[in-house]
Amino acid sequence: METAFENYLAISALIARYTRLVDTAAYDELGAMFEFGEITANRGGEPLRGSGAIAGFYGRTNKSYGEAGASTLHIVTNLEFDELAEANATVRSCFVVLQSRPELPLQPIVCGRYLDRFARATNGWRYASKHIEVGLIGDLSHHLNISL
Repeated sequence: METAFENYLAISALIARYTRLVDTAAYDELGAMFEFGEITANRGGEPLRGSGAIAGFYGRTNKSYGEAGASTLHIVTNLEFDELAEANATVRSCFVVLQSRPELPLQPIVCGRYLDRFARATNGWRYASKHIEVGLIGDLSHHLNISL
């Protein structure tokens, strides 16, 4: 049985991995994190469920610059563990996405909050759901193929 601290570290690592996979445009791996989960957003349509739907959505809507991935850096702060039980956890956090391209100076492009729910599986923690609450929007023209 893991300690509360070990659970905290494992869940924090999942949150960090999500942002790294978005930043590097590794959308198949990102989708695999949600094989049994879903993603919703305050500025999105229907919930995205399962690895294929999530990988496909991110691949269609997020720009990728080859080796540079999405040319973004997600910073996640203020992790609040609202619940950390034996079988599930709920974490609230804030995010800022920075982007820089040769034609775009370094700048924040979007800020908001995450509400993440996790479930314990036989091989560790996994995402049950991620809700993305977009708050502040800057220049997303170099990041998304859609408008918010």
